[in-house]
Order: sequence, then C-alpha cells, then structure tokens
Amino acid sequence: MTDKAVAKLIEWLKTSELTFISDKIEIVQDAASGRGVRLKQCHINSNEEIIGIPSEFQLNFHSVLHHLSQFNRKLVVPGVTVTEPEGDADAEDPRTRAYGVLDANTVLQLSSFQLLALYILAEWVLLKTWGCETQSFWQPFFEIFPTSADLRAIPAYYSLQFASTSKELLPLLPPASACHCRRICELVQGDWARIRGILEQWNILFADRETITLEQQFEHFLHIYFVINSRCLYTPVPLKDNRDDNFTMVPYVDFLNHITTVSEHCYPKVESVRRLYGGVGRFSIKCGPHAYRVPMEEVFLNYGAHSNDFLLNEYGFTVDENEWDYIDVTEVVVSMIEKPEHVEFLREHDYYGDYTIAFDSVSFRVLVALALVATDDYERVNKYMMGYITDDYFGPRYSSLLLEVLQRARQFCEAALESAKKMTTADRYCTESVIAIYKGYLRILRHHLDSHTD
Repeated sequence: MTDKAVAKLIEWLKTSELTFISDKIEIVQDAASGRGVRLKQCHINSNEEIIGIPSEFQLNFHSVLHHLSQFNRKLVVPGVTVTEPEGDADAEDPRTRAYGVLDANTVLQLSSFQLLALYILAEWVLLKTWGCETQSFWQPFFEIFPTSADLRAIPAYYSLQFASTSKELLPLLPPASACHCRRICELVQGDWARIRGILEQWNILFADRETITLEQQFEHFLHIYFVINSRCLYTPVPLKDNRDDNFTMVPYVDFLNHITTVSEHCYPKVESVRRLYGGVGRFSIKCGPHAYRVPMEEVFLNYGAHSNDFLLNEYGFTVDENEWDYIDVTEVVVSMIEKPEHVEFLREHDYYGDYTIAFDSVSFRVLVALALVATDDYERVNKYMMGYITDDYFGPRYSSLLLEVLQRARQFCEAALESAKKMTTADRYCTESVIAIYKGYLRILRHHLDSHTD
C-alpha cells in the first residue's frame, strides 16, 4: 500500500456526501506493526464518529448483485438489481459477455463468500486479461487490499498454495490451530469447487484472449479469499439467513488494527436508513469509552475476544501475552481416561473432550474428568457437576493428575517450540507466528505450575 493508493481511496470515497472521515485521524505505515489509524490532532471523545462509509462503497452480496446486473439485465431481484430505465448494458464491455452467463437462480444460490470471491477475481484480476479498457468501479478499494505477503502467516493459506516452503510448519501446528486450519481449508476448497465451473465458462468465452490458467486463477482466488475472510465485518444482509453470509467489506475501516481489550476502544454501528440497492446501511465507526488524547496514539477496533490460535488462522497475526489465550489439553486428558466406563459416563453427561486451560483458570471440564479418574466415584462426581460438591473435596484428590497434565503439556510445548526454532526453510514470519502461540501456551502452563507448587 502506498500513500498514493490511500489518497486515491479517500478521493473515491469522498465522491459521496455521506462519506465521513474525521480530520483528526490519519493512516500511518509502521515498520513493526504495519499500517494503522492514528490520532493526528485534537481529541476524540466517547461516541464520536470517526469514520462513516455509505453502502455504495461496501462490498457485500447485495452490492455485488447490483453491479453484476449492470451488465446482465436478466438478473432481476426487486430493490437490488438495476432497473431498465437506468440504461442498457455496454455491449462492448467484456463483462457483458462474462456476467451474461449468470442467471438469478445460480447467483442467489451462491454464498456471500463464493459470490464476492468470484466477483473480485473478475473485477480485480481477470478484467484486464479480457481486454477491458474500463477500470473497475472498485479499483481504489482493491489497491489497498492486503498483499499476499501480508496474509502469508495464515496456516490454511500456505497449506493450500501450490508452492510454499511454510507447508513444513503444518506438522508443528498445535491441535487447536491444526483443527482450525483443516476447517478453513475445507471451506476454501468447497467454495472453489462451487465457482470453478463459472470460471471454466469464462475461460472458454475468452479463449482468444491472453487469459491466465485455471491454476493461476486458483492462486489469485486464495489471496482474495483470505482478503475477504480477514477484512469482512459482520452485518445483517437481506436475502441471506445464514450468519456466515452476513458480512460486508468496508474501505478505510479495515485500516483499524485489533486490540485484545474488549468494550473500550472503537465500535461499529450500521445505520438502518440510507441503504442502497436494498442492502446494508451506512457503516460507521465510533469511539468507545476510551477517549483518544495523545497525538499519534493508535486508534483500535476490537475484533472480538480471540485466542492467538484464532487470530493466526483467521487474520494471520498473533498478540503478545494475549489475555484470551488458552491451551487445548484434550489429547493429554483423554489419554488419562483409561476405563471405558469413565468414557461412557463423561460422554453421557457431555463432559468428554474439549479440555482447555486458560491463564486464569482450568476449565471445569478438565476438573470433572480428572475427578472421575482420581476417585471412580460416579455419585459424587455427578454432584460435583451439579455444584453440590466443591473443589474442597475433589481438589486434593485430582491434584496429582492435574500436575501431570500441566507437566506433560509443558513438555509437548517445549519440544514443539524447539523444533520450530530450528526450522530454517519456512518463511521466518510464519515460523515466528507459530512460535508465538507456543510461547503463549508456556506462559499459561508455567503460571499454573507455579501456583500448583505454592
């Protein structure tokens, strides 16, 4: 991202009178933390609006459907698509041919992810290969998208790339990250399978042009997919009932970086009025309880109470001493539940698996499992689950087992950390991100081990 790209973005956004970008803030590129929004002058007070972006500059299912219909009048969704009085599509524009292969039923059955990935791939990448002389309306937004390098630490991204030395890190991913990575990979591959047929139609349609191969299109699709995934913001989208489809992409807002503190910094607000194409309303960012007073202080938006495993897999970064971190010790605890009767009892009461430890607490699920293993007393454990018996009774009995869990988990993390540190072929930033997760785990485990020995 360059200063010129930012200037073009702001110029584009300000073509609407509904756009608001406070003159108290500016975008700053920092070598350590990357780009972000900082306080330039004056003060920003609680509930003060700092950014407001109208719906015509947002990328979501509705806005994409509207723009597709500009080149395909067969796409008719009342209140969303272009109406006939707005003029005929430009027959010379290759998008008229490309988008003309789509029908309303096909488009409406696509998920928001699938439609946005397909549309951005067409407008950002394929348009010039089709010989289009007109720049996409969204080009200023595309120009400030994160680069492939910005997103390279996302495990699912380097897992799915044709050639990435960081694939060697996959066996070193902790269980929570490995599970998250597999889930995202399945989603990406499913979405690619859904839109691949349309891309193949386009490739045949423009076979006489210097188009890129389907394999190259997949690489671009991956980049775009993770741009969407890391930059989308939740908001209800009409026509879509699935929560996963309810999101929008908002220029400038995506410059705001994450902070782990919840309910203090900036927060989003979507206006129910001022909707365009029947879609979402004007998207604004307002200052939370934390007022900004210090020049060059960074302005933050909390993305949610997320662990480093989540942040790495969804956004491609980690946070030092993340207060929302936890370690999954399911494998260790399950290995200690040897009796089939114990497994059956825990399954029956929904206490089997999903065993975690956070910095401030060991999950009750862990304690219940260890209490059963330690005592074999089903009646008392049942009362323990119901709150009739406390840790005063069970604590001394499962104490040695809990210590074993902590020690075994620490040994695993220390070994994995050493293996990651010795990794020389993988991308260094990707490696450091995995190392950061294990360091967070060890911080949690050492805290509990210290408390256990006090």
